[in-house]
Amino acid sequence: MPSDATVAHKTGSYSDATHDVALVWGPKGPYIIAVLTDRSYEWDAIREVSRAVWDYFAA
Repeated sequence: MPSDATVAHKTGSYSDATHDVALVWGPKGPYIIAVLTDRSYEWDAIREVSRAVWDYFAA
């Protein structure tokens, strides 16, 4: 997402899981996204999913 995007989110990191849930105010309106992984501190996967969702709703 762009650095100036408005987001309210909560992360959770555990020894065997990394999660992020967010309310995002996108260019065409707000949406909610939840990404749950089964890997410790796996931020790359969350970033990739978040970017794909942003691109979808921005199209």
